Amino acid sequence: MKTENTSHLPNDKDTSRSAYKTDIINNENARNISSFKIYCPKKLDNMQLNDLNQLINSCSGYEPFYCGIDTEIVNECSAVFQAAAYSGETMIGFASCCFNELTALVLPEYRRKGVFTCLFENIKNQLNSGHADVSSKNTLCFSAPYFIQSLVKSHHEISFSHSEYLMECSSNSVSDLPQHFPDAMSEFSDDGNDYLMYLNASDDEPCAVCSLDYQKSHTMLYNVFVDENLRGKKTGTFLLCNLIRDYFSQNTNPLLVQVSSTNIPAFKLYKNTGFDIIEQVDYFKISF
Repeated sequence: MKTENTSHLPNDKDTSRSAYKTDIINNENARNISSFKIYCPKKLDNMQLNDLNQLINSCSGYEPFYCGIDTEIVNECSAVFQAAAYSGETMIGFASCCFNELTALVLPEYRRKGVFTCLFENIKNQLNSGHADVSSKNTLCFSAPYFIQSLVKSHHEISFSHSEYLMECSSNSVSDLPQHFPDAMSEFSDDGNDYLMYLNASDDEPCAVCSLDYQKSHTMLYNVFVDENLRGKKTGTFLLCNLIRDYFSQNTNPLLVQVSSTNIPAFKLYKNTGFDIIEQVDYFKISF
């Protein structure tokens, strides 16, 4: 790819922007785009953040993980890499990588014109520069909205990795919960944040526990843990069924939980206790 290094930014007349290394892509490689430039900022300034917000809004509000990160982690973490593509003064594409998770988005009218490829090549060059975390160098994971998944799948080096499910349980599910539980497991304690289950009333330590994060519109369920000696004995089902009954006796907001498709036992547990998938995010991986 023929490139030319320059020191100017998208708006040459704007001296408030800091100078970054720039690559100008020639017409042939830009695939019918008159020209676009790739910038490699370590941290986005206010004008670039505004450009990024406009790009996000033009992509139906799709805001990927670590998109335009502008916190102290950028200055402290060597695993954050970013690249922005500009055509004139318009940001037409953006990519970033933190550890092994890649973010990329391109304006709809500029897709299938090599912008993503150029952004990705730039990120790879940064990863191979010797400053990246070793675990990030060979494989990157990223999510993609439905409208670009067909494009993603057309790249031979990209393959499906896994899905992340957001699952919901409402008060309507209470009547459908299993009714038969071991009689010995009947002592519960709710301290407001953690829901604890004790095998016997005299036990000092719980045999199963989960945590709750109460929000205005919902409550997140997380950190479900069952003692190793009691796994495979419906202990988790017993815990969640009682939690759900107790929770909806005092609350109307739905319970939400996030689970990976790779965690099959956890997914089956939530499914069997009244949780349904309300959102699915597919993750893909790039090996290089």
